[in-house]
Amino acid sequence: SPNYGASWSVHEIYMGNAYNAGNLSIGILQGATPHPPGDVIYATVNHYAGGRTYIYYSTDAGDTWTYGAHTGTTLATARCHVDPTDQAIVYQGGIEPGDFPMRLFRSPSYGDFWWNISDSEKLAILISPYPANLWIDPTDHHFLRVLQDNHIWTSPDSGATWQDWGPTQIHVARHTALWENPSRLYLARHTSGAFPPPGPLNHVIFVSDTHGIYMEGKAGEHPYFEDGGGDSIPYDCGGLCLQGMMLFPPY
Repeated sequence: SPNYGASWSVHEIYMGNAYNAGNLSIGILQGATPHPPGDVIYATVNHYAGGRTYIYYSTDAGDTWTYGAHTGTTLATARCHVDPTDQAIVYQGGIEPGDFPMRLFRSPSYGDFWWNISDSEKLAILISPYPANLWIDPTDHHFLRVLQDNHIWTSPDSGATWQDWGPTQIHVARHTALWENPSRLYLARHTSGAFPPPGPLNHVIFVSDTHGIYMEGKAGEHPYFEDGGGDSIPYDCGGLCLQGMMLFPPY
């Protein structure tokens, strides 16, 4: 829709047996591409149950689509995420058969070919359009942060090398960060009680300046409990942990 949803046009991505789709991710900044910001769109599609995941991309705001090289992942709902500084660079996380099935991939060219940037082939994510398990520093897009298996991982070189900061103090589901301060994390957890919770999934926000090693509770009436508890946001708050957190300037 070019007019805030007043009217819509249909753009068919794949005309065969599309078993499942992951998500759409849209470029923000032009970067090295010749296309205006926002004209580059990515979609993940599986052709059949358990089949390989393909990236489909459009460089004309969805009018036409091309598919890139498959990553080998077989997860039906694999996710993609566009670099916020260059819309030609795209990431994809997923699962494939083998002893170490988790995978994280990076493509510098619209998904036409992929680099496996998994640390020891054990690092992958269900990245999404929301700020979630993968965060790319918009001031230095070589710096990556991933939340995987309750560990914070960082890479200063686009995934060539990784540092594992160890398990977070409290089990969390999603994270994001302040652009002006890449070391500051905002993290979301399902509940302020023991994990997993015995009842409804209440959501809690934490902040950390130590890659999750120490976390401060920031939700509710008593936000500064050192144990990170604080008060719960109501469980019907809109799916904070499932959808991630959004930060809006000024911070």
